Amino acid sequence: METLEGGGVFISRPRFIALSEFGPRNIIYHDGTKYRVDRMILTEADLNLKKGKICPKTGYFLFDKQYGYEVDPIINKRLQLDYSKHVHTTLLEMAETRAYEIQRITCQEEERTKKGYDVQTYFAVDSGFENTTEGIVSIGNEKLLHIHYIPTCRIFKLNLKWRTSNEDGFTLNLNTGYWQSKKQKEEKINAGEVDSLKDVKLFTSDTANALYIQPVKALGLAGGSNGVITLMFAIKRAIENYFQVEANEIGASIMGDDEAPNILIYEAAEGSLGVLSQIVDHPSTYHAIMTEAYKLCFFKNGVEEEGEVIPATYDDLLSYYNQSYHHQIDRNLIRDALKNLQNSTLEIISNQSFNSYDEHYHFLLSSIDSNSSTEEKFLKFLYKKGIRLPDEAQPKVNKMFVRPDFFYKPNMYIFCDGTPHDDPEVRKHDMAKRAALKNAGYQVLSWYYKDPLEDLIATRPDIFKKVKEK
Repeated sequence: METLEGGGVFISRPRFIALSEFGPRNIIYHDGTKYRVDRMILTEADLNLKKGKICPKTGYFLFDKQYGYEVDPIINKRLQLDYSKHVHTTLLEMAETRAYEIQRITCQEEERTKKGYDVQTYFAVDSGFENTTEGIVSIGNEKLLHIHYIPTCRIFKLNLKWRTSNEDGFTLNLNTGYWQSKKQKEEKINAGEVDSLKDVKLFTSDTANALYIQPVKALGLAGGSNGVITLMFAIKRAIENYFQVEANEIGASIMGDDEAPNILIYEAAEGSLGVLSQIVDHPSTYHAIMTEAYKLCFFKNGVEEEGEVIPATYDDLLSYYNQSYHHQIDRNLIRDALKNLQNSTLEIISNQSFNSYDEHYHFLLSSIDSNSSTEEKFLKFLYKKGIRLPDEAQPKVNKMFVRPDFFYKPNMYIFCDGTPHDDPEVRKHDMAKRAALKNAGYQVLSWYYKDPLEDLIATRPDIFKKVKEK
């Protein structure tokens, strides 16, 4: 920031805050002085323009290599786009900016600055949405929520325009990096100097652990989108309370269709907090958070508040960070939904080929060796405990004369050794075959029928994760 005397000072902000605070022609108040942002430091700006398009139903952002997709990767439906709203072809990544000291601003500029920018939040998964952990929240056979845990979610913030403006984007001189006022733009156009001008939209991005939550009608939310917004802040606050983190360390945004929105909750702190992964790694943690959400909304001094309550207070859902939603948040809209979620179970879908844990289990039961009681015992033990099931039964191993009993992706083979393996000669062959698998780069686990299954499970908690409450 340059002063009138020719000096200057450098200030920095986290990238999501900088997108607005250092936005085009914004007024910055710093140390008792006013500055206007007039320039972005660029090299070959025209070559750095990016394209992106938004999936209207889900809020997924198709960017870079995914821009050519014609199908929403979450709901697998063909995109129906409003070009003016959902397609952006002149995106420019936020870079270092320059501001100069000013002595006065007009009333119009003051009002525009107060209103701020139209900044929207979207998300993507660079490695593909199929590389997420999927879960189903249900009561009995009734689905309530569809959840995806995204360990490297890319959060995008797009600065589209001034809120008070009817024109999209901001006019930039691509040669100099100077932002153009409306008057400057008109003068350049009248002078025929338009080749260097471009209306651009700014963006920035960061990666974070995230939960993408899709409510289902059976959940019992009232109030349409207001109900979803209220539920979002109830879950956010419950996560903060349960893990004892600050409000600014957990971010939350509504995604997709305005009439039937979804929820994105992400770790906004610098570096990973590692808290959201625990919700899908430990179903009991999910249950504790939903219980906390209900308590913070409807309990006061340990006693449940019955009937209609005031929409929200700073003791429950309101905060500095959700001021723009205060008129929409209403605890009464989510009482029934939170009651349902308290009594629900979270089931992690460890194999995308099956719609449920039960379906997966029964398929494996029908695929095992009918003469092997140890395979059946192994499967039933996992199922009873709600532990992740194998991806395959009786898998074939390419170019090797060995048939393991089970397979876990990406490279773990399981052997269940029954009474035939008491024979020393059989054991000798077992050792040779399993050594060959290990030499080929596979992992191998063997369970002997006389040993407690609990001991085997305890050796690899990374493989034998609990995925469903039983």
